[in-house]
Amino acid sequence: MNASTKISYPSFLRLPVEVRLQIYDLSLNRTVPPHSLLRVCREVREEALSVVLRKRRFFERLEQFITWVQQSPAHLLPLVRSIHINCIVGSSLFAARAPKPSTPWQEMYQSIFSTASTRFPTPVGPLPPFVIAEALAALSGVRDFGILIIQNVARPSSPQFLADQRLLLTTLGTCMPQIQRLEVDIDFIPLDFLRLFAAELHHLTISGYAAASDSNKTNDNVDQETNTIAIFRDLKHLRSLTLRNEINTLLNRVVDRDVSRLAPLVAVTPAVVRQMHPLQGFTIASTYDQHFETHFLTAAMISALLHTHASSLVKLEIWSDGQVTDEVAVELTKLLPRLAQLRTIRLHFRYSQGLGLTFKDFVPPTVESIDLQCERC
Repeated sequence: MNASTKISYPSFLRLPVEVRLQIYDLSLNRTVPPHSLLRVCREVREEALSVVLRKRRFFERLEQFITWVQQSPAHLLPLVRSIHINCIVGSSLFAARAPKPSTPWQEMYQSIFSTASTRFPTPVGPLPPFVIAEALAALSGVRDFGILIIQNVARPSSPQFLADQRLLLTTLGTCMPQIQRLEVDIDFIPLDFLRLFAAELHHLTISGYAAASDSNKTNDNVDQETNTIAIFRDLKHLRSLTLRNEINTLLNRVVDRDVSRLAPLVAVTPAVVRQMHPLQGFTIASTYDQHFETHFLTAAMISALLHTHASSLVKLEIWSDGQVTDEVAVELTKLLPRLAQLRTIRLHFRYSQGLGLTFKDFVPPTVESIDLQCERC
């Protein structure tokens, strides 16, 4: 080839924007994202930044989350889409010290946007609830929110700590009614806070256990199950429900780790599931339950799915480390062939060899993704 021959390379910016966004998504999907990509040019920066900020962000403590929000450029916060917080605390959620003025986020984006340094006043005293409310309200673009609250000791939570959790979730629902995906792993508190998310909530992950609501305590004519049905009937846009439990965590929340104390706290009963609006996705995930009978993976629960959700379910997942009863196994063989819209199925449990069942024989032909780990024993 002649040395003077020039090779013409197509411009990256001439690619369709849909293709460029996919390239950003692949390039930035790393533990340590290459932020230098954001410095290429203004157009690339504006396009890629939205991809960076919609990635899920994890925080180990509530005050870490508050620090991050307070030190973030205000014009970028509405681009954040997903937040998950682990609150590992021993007493009040609001007893942590106010955030210190460390600035990793600020420094990174100052270098990208060449913005001037911002001074933060040195905070003193504990974090009051209104600080949390201000931080949540600033994240108007968040659609996915998860919160895990864990005591650092194995004993029931104090009344103050339970009240703080209710306050936190009420504040979350008041400041972020736009959330579409909510994942909550908390102590046994009433589920009334879910009504605050009724306008937009599509996907919900909870334990299925809850304390009785205040209306149950003051009105003898309204029991917990009736109130829970009313709450879920208000969630008119709910598409999927996940009941996720880790047995050791549950037992740490009850007196003497007594599993019998969990039964009165079951809130999402078969009757509740039967009265929900038709779901597209349903998951029961129970881990480390080899020696405990799950309160949710029951024949009555499978029958409730068949009654109300058989024509709408697109995804079904049942995960247990233990052995299901013969009644549950038989009910599943009745349910599976009736799931005309099913596309994804994941079954992981042990069942009695004496039943002579092979669950693969009952999977409908519409299924595109299959993960069957059903062990006979």
